[in-house]
Amino acid sequence: MNRKNLDSQPDSSEVGVTLENLKVNYPELYREYLNTDEANTRLNSSESSSLRGFTPGVEDYLSRAKTVAEADEIIEFLLSKNEFSKEDAQKYKKLVRDGKFLGTREPGYYEKFFRS
Repeated sequence: MNRKNLDSQPDSSEVGVTLENLKVNYPELYREYLNTDEANTRLNSSESSSLRGFTPGVEDYLSRAKTVAEADEIIEFLLSKNEFSKEDAQKYKKLVRDGKFLGTREPGYYEKFFRS
């Protein structure tokens, strides 16, 4: 295919593939897609619709940390992204060292919390 033909092809963002179209026209690819985590997430999106628009905060990230070193790394990263002030960073570090946050949220926490 020459360059002229490539330029006349639609932009990939303009081409939509529905699951139904995939199922009918490409059944093997459809079955393969269904075995992916993304497919499971999309197909179960009604269960997690209450999570749409949720943006985790500092406490959410720190609650996933297993060690003080992980928590410090999270704090430093968020500080570098200007998510909070240096004073707040020191407060969070103190809270972590006092035993708050570490390991309080496991994977799946939000799905359980928002479904209840």
